[in-house]
Amino acid sequence: NEVVVTAKKAIVRNLGMNYTISNIRGSYIGNAGNLMDMLSWTPGVSVINNETISVLGRGGSPLIYVNGVRIMNQSELNALSSSNVDKIEIIREPGSEYPMGTSSVILITTVKPIGEMINGELTETAAFRRSFSDHFRATTFGRIKRLSFNASIAYNLIQNNQSSNSKYDIFSSYSDNDINQVIEQTSRIKNHSLNWFVGANYITKNKTTYLLQYSGSYGDNSSAINTLHTINRSHENSVTRYNTNSDAIPIKHSVLGYASFKILGGFLKFTGTFNHLTNHTKDLYTDEYFSPMSSSRYHYKYNMATFQGDYSHKLPGNGKYSYGLYLGYTDNFMHLSNPLTHKAQDVTGSSKWLEAYFSFTKKYRHLSFQGGLRGRYEFNTNTENTAKTKKLNYTNVAPKISINYSISEDYILSASYALSYG
Repeated sequence: NEVVVTAKKAIVRNLGMNYTISNIRGSYIGNAGNLMDMLSWTPGVSVINNETISVLGRGGSPLIYVNGVRIMNQSELNALSSSNVDKIEIIREPGSEYPMGTSSVILITTVKPIGEMINGELTETAAFRRSFSDHFRATTFGRIKRLSFNASIAYNLIQNNQSSNSKYDIFSSYSDNDINQVIEQTSRIKNHSLNWFVGANYITKNKTTYLLQYSGSYGDNSSAINTLHTINRSHENSVTRYNTNSDAIPIKHSVLGYASFKILGGFLKFTGTFNHLTNHTKDLYTDEYFSPMSSSRYHYKYNMATFQGDYSHKLPGNGKYSYGLYLGYTDNFMHLSNPLTHKAQDVTGSSKWLEAYFSFTKKYRHLSFQGGLRGRYEFNTNTENTAKTKKLNYTNVAPKISINYSISEDYILSASYALSYG
């Protein structure tokens, strides 16, 4: 009557500061759920509140690529399934081929369909602990002749009731006016989110690749917090009750186009993206009789368009060089108002930038060399209400070089140097 459970084991291989996790499909990482769930189980990667991603030991947020195409909207990570992931590469020392200021990179490679096929997946997970959560995802993918496609939609619901008590004692050595404060809070939080992704990839007979993707998300987040604030002094006591109600509706849309051509023994790649984000937030503060004490409304709009061109070519022997251009434009608008006081504030801003880079890799027996140079020019403007527009521009140059010496499969010596000058 013995029950034997078998599962694939993911394989981790280090290369200096970077490492690769392979054999993922069918392992505990590959069966995590969506790509965001998968990253939370990935060694060396931290995911906080299903939103903030970081690589341990590196500051900032990593750039994430799926099959060589950069993720521009995190809703893609919530919509795509982890069951088709074959390999994850964590780059903790990014080269010059990545945008200026990149602290780390996560490369995700999925399994490509072998032959013509259409597949579908429906999953739902509900959990009730101190909070209730429900996650539903529908996915379809496949290949018809030279066209492969992927579409997914995911819905998430999280309901949470919390309570907290805080106590503060303030003692004075100069008087008998000691203060004791007690803050009691109860909160009800309810978050809805809908994420979607549609992508198609077409490969011609001469290996030219065309890719088009659209992804987006819609959120409806609300919270209600009741607070009882008690202050006890030596000569008097006071009790204050107030309520805080917040509602936020963030909406995101992303479009990406990609093309890859084989030219002169190398690959020429073009990538264009457009992102649009809006967020509407309302906050209302009331007293114990639910009379308005304060109110604020926040409206934010953000647009970003980018274009990148890269060319890479293999060097004689075991090496590669690449160079390219990266340019982009952003504009944003923020409106903050208080309906009770009829005060408002408007802030607008924009940014334009151009980057160029050159990088190379070369291997010789147990030694490997990586180096490159990247430069950036950026021009920013900012206007608040009717004030004069502020303008700022700067130039930055960043050379990088690293050397790895492989003693054995388990031991590697690494040295790197990077400089940012602007």
